[in-house]
Amino acid sequence: MSSLALRLLAGAAALSLLAAGPAMAQDAAKPAETPAAAAPATAAPADADPVAATVNGQPILRSEVLEAINGLPQQYRQMPVEMLVPLMAEQVATARLVADKGIADGLQNDPEVKGRLETAERRIIQDVWLQRQIKARITDQVIQDAYKKYLADNPPQEQVKARHILVDSEDKAKDLIKKLEGGAKFEELANTNTTDPSGKESGGDLGWFAKDQMVPEFADAAFKLEKGKYTTTPVKSQFGWHVILVEDKRTLPQPTLDEVKPQLEEQLSQSLVPQIIAEVKKGATIVVMGQDGKPLPPPSTDAPAPGAAPGTDPAAPPAAGDQPPAAPAK
Repeated sequence: MSSLALRLLAGAAALSLLAAGPAMAQDAAKPAETPAAAAPATAAPADADPVAATVNGQPILRSEVLEAINGLPQQYRQMPVEMLVPLMAEQVATARLVADKGIADGLQNDPEVKGRLETAERRIIQDVWLQRQIKARITDQVIQDAYKKYLADNPPQEQVKARHILVDSEDKAKDLIKKLEGGAKFEELANTNTTDPSGKESGGDLGWFAKDQMVPEFADAAFKLEKGKYTTTPVKSQFGWHVILVEDKRTLPQPTLDEVKPQLEEQLSQSLVPQIIAEVKKGATIVVMGQDGKPLPPPSTDAPAPGAAPGTDPAAPPAAGDQPPAAPAK
């Protein structure tokens, strides 16, 4: 469906919502009750694709309506799909009536229509070909190799569960340590002495944290402590002087392949696109004309300007209908 048709459908759907009255408008403003309802609408399987509407006796399938919904602005797609389907079914039916009028007028043979169809066809072929190239190259072995690299780059993360007492002088911190050695309870000392506002009612509780989540001086001291131990000398940081108690330690398990597979596939897709495009362009002769009709100099082999695609002339506008493809949506 063309971008113009989608904009017209979106506007018509909005008007339909407003005409439906305050009750439906309030329901539509509510977020979907489940994540599945808020997710992009997907076409039903071929054997479960019911008729959503008819126009002059001709069926409009639910999959057609869902495709139109996916083209709506984000604020409309946040609505429950089952609320959108009947609204959009009528809009799709209306769009079909408009198209039928154009066909009746013979526009299918109009040069403008044929030119736009040729442009759309090139873009669709480009997108499908690129998707298939990417899919063929992201084999199980490639994903396994990417997963191994991910695990190597993201080792198991160690965390500690700790409490602390923050004071403004080393002498105060030393005095607190003496009280702990005398049997005082850490939580009680934290509630009455810490200058950290978040710790005054929680006994200085910091919860679980990784080493890189704290300032280096504090993190180094905390991660050196054994479970159940506190610092016997004050720890200085940019915030003041700390007495730290480590209550527990743990190592978080690394994610499974299934958990990170979508992320890995997306990263692989993004990295494959420029590689495939470079292969396509290899051996080809591309001549870009300037406004005077004369060929522009070949692109520089130096590093491209920020935001410019590799191998392109930042000053040369892309030709309509022949833009280099981005990574296709899955």
